[in-house]
Amino acid sequence: MLLTVLRGDSTTWTFQVIEDGLPRDITGDFIRFTIKTDPDDLDSVAILRLSNTTSGVLILLPQTGDTKGKFTVTLSHIDTKLYVKNLRKFWDVQMTLADGSVVTPFYGDIFFAADVTKN
Repeated sequence: MLLTVLRGDSTTWTFQVIEDGLPRDITGDFIRFTIKTDPDDLDSVAILRLSNTTSGVLILLPQTGDTKGKFTVTLSHIDTKLYVKNLRKFWDVQMTLADGSVVTPFYGDIFFAADVTKN
């Protein structure tokens, strides 16, 4: 999945975890969003790492009805301002489920497009 961000802008994406065709309750899961230059880079040299236990990743509550399985990832304007224009990197969402299993339900490229207006 390609995500596109205008450099220097804040942006929020909403994801929904589906399991066996139905939204999955993600209460108690650990969710990490990572951006890297190369997918094989160590996590310690990732460009950006956000999680639901630090900042940037928010599990929507209650985990029922329309919000079941949903979480948001927010990049602040500070997170995106430092990137070179027209830069492509790699991202993923990795989850450690409440039962200890690890899954990567979302991944792809992220493109930082040039911004025109500078504040």
